[in-house]
Amino acid sequence: MSLSMPTSSQAAALALAVGTALALAQAPVHAQPADKEKCFGVALKGKTPELGATLASLGEHVLPLMLLLGLGTRFAALGLLVMTAVIQLLVYPAADPTHGVWAAVLLWLMVRGPGAVSIDHALAVRRNRSTAG
Repeated sequence: MSLSMPTSSQAAALALAVGTALALAQAPVHAQPADKEKCFGVALKGKTPELGATLASLGEHVLPLMLLLGLGTRFAALGLLVMTAVIQLLVYPAADPTHGVWAAVLLWLMVRGPGAVSIDHALAVRRNRSTAG
């Protein structure tokens, strides 16, 4: 007797878990660094901290919401995986247990997709019906 969940249920549960965790764990990225030429000890080489903070904030708000809705799941998971890697390497290097779990879940969603309980799936079904008929 197998106790495994169907893939769609797994995808929905993982997307809900990581999307909620990331939405609630948003770090304050709007603060200006003391040295505008460096951010977290990394030389910015002409890039403005304001642009980086704006893009990070936008990603922290939009990408978890996309995961929760199942809209552009693979794209959202990739974006969050990149953000998690940057945060792990440059901001909180001691948080590898948490970031490792997030990375594993995000990789799973990138490989397996969102499952049947998602907007992505509904759009794919609708697209297949329109091309078949």
